Amino acid sequence: MKIAGFKNDIYHNINSLGLFLCLLMFIQNAYSQSVNRIDPPHWWLNMSTDTLELLVYGEDLDQVKEVKSSSDGLKILSFQATESPNYLLTTVYILPNARSGEVVLEFGKKKSARFKWNLFPNKGFQPAKHSPSDVMYLISPDRFVNGNAQNDAFSSMQEKTVNRKEAFDRHGGDLEGEIAKLDYLKDLGISSVWNCPLLENDQPKESYHGYAITDHYTIDKRFGTNEHFYALSEGLHKRNMKLVMDVVYNHCGSMHPFHTNPPFVDWINRWSEFTQTNYRAATFVDPNASERDKRIFQDGWFVATMPDLNQRNKQMARYLIQNSIWWITQAEVDALRIDTYAYPDQDFMNDLVRALRREYEDYFIFGEIWVTGSQVQGGWTNNPMLGDKAAELPSVLDFQFCFGVQELVKEKPDWARGMGRLYLSLAGDWMYENPSHLVTFIDNHDMGRIFGEVNGNLNDWKTAVGILLTSRGIPCLYYGTEILMKETANHGLIRQDFPGGWAGDPVDKFTQAGRTNEENEAFQFIQRLSSIRHSNPELFNGKFTHFVPLEEVYVYFHSGGGKLMMTIVSRSSEIRSLSLERFSELLSEGMQMQSPLTDKIIKAMDTIEVAPNSFDTFILLQ
Repeated sequence: MKIAGFKNDIYHNINSLGLFLCLLMFIQNAYSQSVNRIDPPHWWLNMSTDTLELLVYGEDLDQVKEVKSSSDGLKILSFQATESPNYLLTTVYILPNARSGEVVLEFGKKKSARFKWNLFPNKGFQPAKHSPSDVMYLISPDRFVNGNAQNDAFSSMQEKTVNRKEAFDRHGGDLEGEIAKLDYLKDLGISSVWNCPLLENDQPKESYHGYAITDHYTIDKRFGTNEHFYALSEGLHKRNMKLVMDVVYNHCGSMHPFHTNPPFVDWINRWSEFTQTNYRAATFVDPNASERDKRIFQDGWFVATMPDLNQRNKQMARYLIQNSIWWITQAEVDALRIDTYAYPDQDFMNDLVRALRREYEDYFIFGEIWVTGSQVQGGWTNNPMLGDKAAELPSVLDFQFCFGVQELVKEKPDWARGMGRLYLSLAGDWMYENPSHLVTFIDNHDMGRIFGEVNGNLNDWKTAVGILLTSRGIPCLYYGTEILMKETANHGLIRQDFPGGWAGDPVDKFTQAGRTNEENEAFQFIQRLSSIRHSNPELFNGKFTHFVPLEEVYVYFHSGGGKLMMTIVSRSSEIRSLSLERFSELLSEGMQMQSPLTDKIIKAMDTIEVAPNSFDTFILLQ
């Protein structure tokens, strides 16, 4: 019987309004199942992750009694209704003999809902390895370059306007603009690019920063499309550069369906009243911490607009892990930077790292561990002294190095302050399995810019940047450092627009002609030191040795592959005489070293004069 004829019979033969309504509801319920999306959108053959839990989106999915696959290579293992009728969890297994192609998934009996899903051939992607000879570059994409003004704002989104005059509004930077500036970054000496999160942040306000995700599989359309992200990856790889993706597991945006209409209520950590995290990451490693403090740290919300995700829920955990593997494979992402790494459930974080490195051996992952004190930061390392608490995380953002360099250029040297703090920070390297792979920095998208922190003093800026680019670790520059951006006031301002990135900008600092003499000096300083780093991987992958600061002078070395590099940092207000004989365990008679910055040549075992408040580095002449 055709449904249209059945409805006509009802209209003509049913006199009871109540019976009519009941029958109409029956018809609606019987035929209203629908599927409009599946996460992940597709998968690949011959992956280590061959069993997936698909999150199916649609209507009346709680009524589904059967799920079928059109492919013999995709086996339905199980399916589960959720607390919301808008989702269905379906576990599938991709058999070893599965073939690529379209798979029709059928949900329900008789008039079932159907959805086309795909299995693709294995991409054979091998992530490029990060090493200490790399130089990374962090971008706030909304503030870098506006390559397409047509995608600045959309009436369909919560935040409907773009306004460059307001620090916390959208400004219009996008992926098309960034792709257009890859040669600029290559020329500067950058070999790896890290963007703040690019996924959709459909929030009512202040959504430019990217950390309030509302769709885990879609690039925010104000930045462009998924295809633009793939094009960025391709453009970087063509230039022998690497792509870092910023990912967030601790929280999502308050407008995410996981908060407004979750599959299960406990996908979000909920409290009887709003409870904000205490931000005390130390509670995780503190053997004396109270259980209450630990719970508030881990389950409290980062801010009111960022609900805290519950990774102890195994289905939520699987969703997040699958999402990361999907992006790495789909966009060919070389490394992940994990936001607020200390805040999610740490058993989950270890599971995540293991899953990613099972899929891609030795995959490079570094986490944000914003804490005070090396003894706390070291709690997220593979330190065997931590026993069962040892983390799987390969690397962290080295905040202790950052604090040490900032103190060195801002405070008078002391035993444990100023220069002393940087020395003690590096003395804590015993805690790390591979300290040369820690990601170092001197400012970032959450901090005042280093040029502003040193009150616009170019000499002090050179000291800070020089230490960053000559010390151990993988250095990361914040965009605009090379043109002496100096805002320190608030998040909106320190994430300022790059001059020349917008049509009509009065100056274009992407060009030498658009930069001042001082800015070009800074640009060339980074160029020179980055080139040294790239050209001498033996040094930066070799041994790092530093000497106790004396008379406000700090000296450290890199050695490896028969090469030697010596860096001298002075924070004295006077000329200092420095006897190189003190470093005889690394220097010997007859050695000559030359500065790539000044061309000055010095001889081993001589006594040299070190200028006040200066930075210089010397490489062994061979």
